[in-house]
Amino acid sequence: MLDLWTKYTFDNINNYYIDISRFIWYNCLGLGCKRILDVGCNIGMELTSFPNYADLTGVDSNLLALKKAEQRKPYFKFKQGDVTNLDIPDNSYDMVFDRGVMMCPNCHGMVKEDDTSCPHCKVTFEG
Repeated sequence: MLDLWTKYTFDNINNYYIDISRFIWYNCLGLGCKRILDVGCNIGMELTSFPNYADLTGVDSNLLALKKAEQRKPYFKFKQGDVTNLDIPDNSYDMVFDRGVMMCPNCHGMVKEDDTSCPHCKVTFEG
């Protein structure tokens, strides 16, 4: 049986999320962000609209997904890592984003998009 994130990788192999990608890229441009980090990048679905000259790094724990991301976007940097324990110095990136990777270990699942806070971990999401 495939684990959750490997199944997610295969389920989304042909998805590109163009509208979401444009939204993220245009926000990076508007905010003047130069160094960008995609946390939980999987196969790079949200990177479709990013130009190949963008200084972008994707991090994910799924090695299979990272290999697919590297094939799709060879001009970006991809690293395997646990998004809850990244060894990245403060102020290394101007923009850090994720789409749907925020999880609370006490909730045993993803925090829903329409939630504004998690009662277990006391995280508040602002948009």
